[in-house]
Amino acid sequence: MILKKEIHISIKVILPKSIGDKIWKLQKKSGLFYNPDKESYPHITIYASRFPKDAFTPLCKRLRSLKLQSFQSRIGKIKTRKEKINEKPFLYFDVENPAKFYALHVVILNTANSFRRGLIGGLDLQRVRNGKYSNREKLYVNKYGTNRALKNFLPHITLGKRDKSEISGIKKVFKLFEKSPFKVEGMVVKSKLVEYKSADYKIRESKVLYETKIDF
Repeated sequence: MILKKEIHISIKVILPKSIGDKIWKLQKKSGLFYNPDKESYPHITIYASRFPKDAFTPLCKRLRSLKLQSFQSRIGKIKTRKEKINEKPFLYFDVENPAKFYALHVVILNTANSFRRGLIGGLDLQRVRNGKYSNREKLYVNKYGTNRALKNFLPHITLGKRDKSEISGIKKVFKLFEKSPFKVEGMVVKSKLVEYKSADYKIRESKVLYETKIDF
C-alpha cells in the first residue's frame, strides 16, 4: 500500500461554546459525522485547500492584517443535500445572513489563494479525473484548489451523513437549535498533515500541526 501525505489548511468560523457544545454533544451521542475526522467541532468552513508546509505562518500574518468586521447571524433550518461525491445525503444547518458569510469567503479566498502556490489536493485531482466534478467545479479546483468557491460556496454547519430512512429522526433531534443567534467575531486557522491511501484517497490518518485564532 502506497501512502500519500499532504498539508491541508482550513479557515473556519467556530460556533460559540454556548451553542457549539450542545450540538457537538448530540453529534457524538448520535454518531453523526461527515468524514473520518470525528473531532470536527461545529463550524462554518470559509476556505480549505492543500498548501505548502511553510505557508501557515505567513498566511496567518496576512490574515491578521485584514480589516475584518464582526457580524450577527442565526442558525437556520436543518436541511439535506445529495452530491455526486457522496453515497449518502448529508445533513446541515443553514445560516442566516449568508451575504455576510459570502463577502467574508471572497476576501479570504482571494487573500489565501496565493499562499497555496498552485497546489491541489490529490482527492480533488482524482475527482476531476473520474468525472465527479462539473465544469465549474473543475475551474474552481484549478484556480482555487477547491470546488467549494464563489458560486459553489454554501455557508453551513455540517452535521453528517445518514441513510434516507434516518433523516427524519435526526431532524427532529437537532431542530431545537434552529434560530439560535451567534456572533461571528473571528476565525480559526488549522494546518493538518493528511495521510491517504494512494489507491482510493481515503483518509488513513489526520494530524493537526498548527492551529491559531484570528480575531476580527
